[in-house]
Amino acid sequence: MMKELLEYIDGNNNRYLNELVDFLKYPSVSTRERNKKDVLDCANWLKNNIISSGFETVEV
Repeated sequence: MMKELLEYIDGNNNRYLNELVDFLKYPSVSTRERNKKDVLDCANWLKNNIISSGFETVEV
């Protein structure tokens, strides 16, 4: 079981890294009104990512 898990992680390493880079591009840590759209865009990106992972109910 552990071997399969490690192989899966190794085989998908680039995908996970690319997703992390996409996530980090969002200027999403802010209380400023001018950044509200960025924060919401990031939240929706996370929502879609979580849904694509198999979760059925995700709310922003």
